[in-house]
Amino acid sequence: MGLARHRQFFRDVSARANYADVESVSKIYYAILKTILLEVKKSGTITIPDFGRFYLMDVSGKYAPRLDSNGMVVKGEKVYWPPTKAFKFSAGQRLKDYFKD
Repeated sequence: MGLARHRQFFRDVSARANYADVESVSKIYYAILKTILLEVKKSGTITIPDFGRFYLMDVSGKYAPRLDSNGMVVKGEKVYWPPTKAFKFSAGQRLKDYFKD
């Protein structure tokens, strides 16, 4: 999302909340994001009511084909990707229901 779209997003949220101060909306937005990230880092999960759950998932290590600088597979060569954690989101029922036809 470009800077202009960021600004428009904050203006839209401000208008929907009937709150005139776009700068405060921006600060609250970034505070919410920071809180989500810190909580997931600390406990592994956070649930936002009526929205969904953010969580960390363990991803096992694996071997994958090695690619050359052109993105082509180098026959017979593999690289090892070590285990890691992935940041995931699972939509809550209310969010799922919102997008049902």
